[in-house]
Amino acid sequence: WGGMAAPSSRLGFLSQALKMSGGEVQARMAAFLGTGDLFTRVFAQYDLLIQWFHSNAAQRLTNALATGVPVIALWTPTFEEVAAGDPHILLVHNYSELTATVRALAASAAFRRRVSDAGVAVADRFSVGQIALQ
Repeated sequence: WGGMAAPSSRLGFLSQALKMSGGEVQARMAAFLGTGDLFTRVFAQYDLLIQWFHSNAAQRLTNALATGVPVIALWTPTFEEVAAGDPHILLVHNYSELTATVRALAASAAFRRRVSDAGVAVADRFSVGQIALQ
């Protein structure tokens, strides 16, 4: 989405992606965890999420993982920390690995399910409820 999801254009982006009025989006964004919830709803509309641009924002990855949609991300040290060694959190280093991973996901519903389940479990470690327990 590039800059379309940047703070200055989120209202229009989310309104269009979720088919909601600007007022509805603003009200939900103002609620506790509202913006994250809206992005999670957008992510959940897809069959695969690819996070390719370098980003050290673990929140971006965990929001994507929380949807249950399989995620492939470009490896960064921060994303490696999030994955915590789980082989089903798909971190790749280059386009060749990306292509091979997309093909593996397309070929196996069981693999897609393992990746999805692992993503939700990893994202849960970063949920408000889990962090509050620490």
